[in-house]
Amino acid sequence: MNTATQSTRRDTHDFNPTGWVLNHHKDNFILELKDPETKKSEGDVENPSTRAASWSSRRFRVNFAQLQNMRMRKLQSRLVKDAVNMYFTSKEPEQWEETLQQYTKACQDYDYMTACSKRERDPFLATGEYWIDHRVIQRAMESVPREFRDGPFDIIQSIQKWRYEDDTSTIGGTRNASNRKLATKGFYKRLRTAAISGVFLLGPMWLMALHHELHTALVSTTLAVALFGFGMSWFLEKESDVLASTAAYAAVLVVFVGLNTPST
Repeated sequence: MNTATQSTRRDTHDFNPTGWVLNHHKDNFILELKDPETKKSEGDVENPSTRAASWSSRRFRVNFAQLQNMRMRKLQSRLVKDAVNMYFTSKEPEQWEETLQQYTKACQDYDYMTACSKRERDPFLATGEYWIDHRVIQRAMESVPREFRDGPFDIIQSIQKWRYEDDTSTIGGTRNASNRKLATKGFYKRLRTAAISGVFLLGPMWLMALHHELHTALVSTTLAVALFGFGMSWFLEKESDVLASTAAYAAVLVVFVGLNTPST
């Protein structure tokens, strides 16, 4: 059991959330990155003196979303305290409405952070894969006593190759570069959609055109509609959209069945 968990169990009885919330979340603020180009066997144990000597080559990631998590937990604790007090005393604590508004806004901000995590570069991560981020984090950690910064950190896998002095990337990327990437990404997404749509339409059509049998037409139509409906359920959020798109696709295949099935 890590120190944060033990501290949380010991201190949660105190409704002043500052102390135990910080201890609960701080282990996830800073994580050490594993060099993707360095291969290390499972039996190797790193010498602490080697870690200290290689300080300049170590890279870290700072997660701002964890700070937002901590803020949400502190606000939640205050709201719980206010709700309990109102229930048992029938009196309204001061500023509970402001706390509720702050908590709602914090949840909305966290949803925005989650949406940003899907971008090519998450602006709520300061990560050592980028050279400038690495230097900013390194300079900040150099102000910490060496015995603390040389201590063990949780190590995670890097998501890309490390960049070095020639890295000129910005946090959000330049607007022109971002627009080009979005346009290219949108084109490939539309191209992929067109290819999948073609398979779903042309596949059953060719099968029914080559095999003029009612059984073949019904089986291929049933499987195609089922697969299409499953795909729409995965990509679409509203049930009405799933139903409408699946029904429209089924109507198209019914036309194919009527045109390619021999009359008796």
